[in-house]
Amino acid sequence: AIHMTLSLTNSLSLNKSMSTKGSYELPPTAVSKIISKANPNIKVKKDAKQAISKAAGIFVLYLAHNANQLCKNSKRSTIQADDVLNALNDIEFGEFNDELKKALISYRSEQQQIKESKKQKKAEKK
Repeated sequence: AIHMTLSLTNSLSLNKSMSTKGSYELPPTAVSKIISKANPNIKVKKDAKQAISKAAGIFVLYLAHNANQLCKNSKRSTIQADDVLNALNDIEFGEFNDELKKALISYRSEQQQIKESKKQKKAEKK
């Protein structure tokens, strides 16, 4: 079981330090895709999808905030993948790191292939 407690004081300080305009919701279609991919047989009411969407958006802000704190502690201004992985550990979601590391390796490989493909096409034009 995943345990995450966020006291009222932490939540208030989060709101002050992460003041962004707009909604904290993920797009409803993205939420629907994620839910159906995780369990194609599940039925979710519209208001439940909206609640999931808001919760996911808040989680993203909380994770980004924690990753940014790690980044600042390292005297950097740009969040890196390792900051996100370490932030997941800090907020007690480290059990997802192995799967995320695999996804990151896959993403980087994909990006490298795209980069090499572009170089090759450029070289062929010459």
